[in-house]
Amino acid sequence: MHDLAATLKARGITIVISDLFDDGEALQRALKRLRFGGSDVIVFHVLDPSELRVLFDGAVKFKGLEGTPTLETAPASFRKSYLESFHAFCQRVRGSCDRTGAHYVLCSTAVPLSATLGEYLAFRQNHRTRQPRTRRMEDEDTPHLRRPRYRGRNPRGFHEKYKEHDPARFPETVQKVLASGKTPAGSHRPILLAEILDVLAPRPGEFAVDCTLGYGGHARALLERIAPGGHLLALDADPLEGQRTLDRLRAAGFGPEVFTWERRNFAGLAALLAGRRPEGADMILADLGVSSMQLDRPERGFSVKHDGALDMRMNPERGLTASEWLARVRPDALARALEENADEPRAERLAAALAGKTFATTRALADAVGSLVPAPDAEDTVRRVFQAVRIEVNEEFGALDALLRGLPGCLAPGGRAAVLTFHSGEDRRVKLAFREGLRAGMYAAVAEEVIRAGPAERRDNPRSTAAKLRWAIRG
Repeated sequence: MHDLAATLKARGITIVISDLFDDGEALQRALKRLRFGGSDVIVFHVLDPSELRVLFDGAVKFKGLEGTPTLETAPASFRKSYLESFHAFCQRVRGSCDRTGAHYVLCSTAVPLSATLGEYLAFRQNHRTRQPRTRRMEDEDTPHLRRPRYRGRNPRGFHEKYKEHDPARFPETVQKVLASGKTPAGSHRPILLAEILDVLAPRPGEFAVDCTLGYGGHARALLERIAPGGHLLALDADPLEGQRTLDRLRAAGFGPEVFTWERRNFAGLAALLAGRRPEGADMILADLGVSSMQLDRPERGFSVKHDGALDMRMNPERGLTASEWLARVRPDALARALEENADEPRAERLAAALAGKTFATTRALADAVGSLVPAPDAEDTVRRVFQAVRIEVNEEFGALDALLRGLPGCLAPGGRAAVLTFHSGEDRRVKLAFREGLRAGMYAAVAEEVIRAGPAERRDNPRSTAAKLRWAIRG
């Protein structure tokens, strides 16, 4: 028996005595924990207490079930209910094994325990035991991949939400997230899509430009409407998300003859079109918001939602990180950035405390800001500081000013432009540029008022609440 126990231990096999659990749910939770931990599990349903004593004499070492009561310490009520409802409990044990992939063995004094274990080892030698649901069965040599581990009942971290990252395999989970008014991890919901399509009025055969490809939601809608014969030129400086979106759109059937991605900032749009399409584009869209997948990925450092490196670069391959920029900036320059980029009322006080300091992570910066302002205002202040720093790190206002200066010349006669902004600093620039273009005769018409998301969209996608859409038509 001791040799057999050593064999079980060497092979990573865990023995569970079902009789020591008060109910089937407790047994199933224990089996799930063991199976997802990579153990092969045998569940013994013992008819005679003498069999339990054989196990507890030390011949077999229990694994992962510390604190499990022995038969002697089990409540008397349990022993009575066990005798009264043995058959029902037997069915629950079998069900727990079926749902978790554990091997079920019914023991009795008529069959020696050593013989039962020996039969199982022989079975395991000649047949693959049932595997946890997370393991793929196609390839015998494929190593077991454990599912992501996380605290609590539901995953909270970006990389823990493996079901949201695989909508084709887990569509029910994605639909549940969308129905709750949230955005599935690693994706982005296009904002004001119907309104943008109404403003741009794409038609078959037209040439369109998407200045900020992002997740590709707006781009895909435009591609579907300019076919056949149309072409979409998309720009995005982010090499990581841009490539992912390119792959998705290629997989959806949009080949290079109808869709092109240029890895560059939209500040260079005028120069790009001068060489590629001198007559100008029929429509140009610029969505200035940070994509949800950028905000949600901790390693990008855009948000305090999850702790990560304080980076914030749209293109992580060039320029200073937010951490490096803060360590070098002077207090007066930081105060000016906080005022101009985020309308921060405590700009000077915050700048004096933050400029020249090193903050390695998003949480470190957020904690430092939170310690400087009263608790009720801390959350909004942190958001404004992050926005102001991100704008400086990526030189966003400089790029937007360059786009707006060259925008009339990038449009064909009658061409339509739509710009989606998310804070007052952006909207002021777009409003003034469109009005000046109208007075100068470069535009035939511009939006008099901003277009905002309706109540339904704000409820379904709270990130649309701050969005403002303005449009202009080339004369």
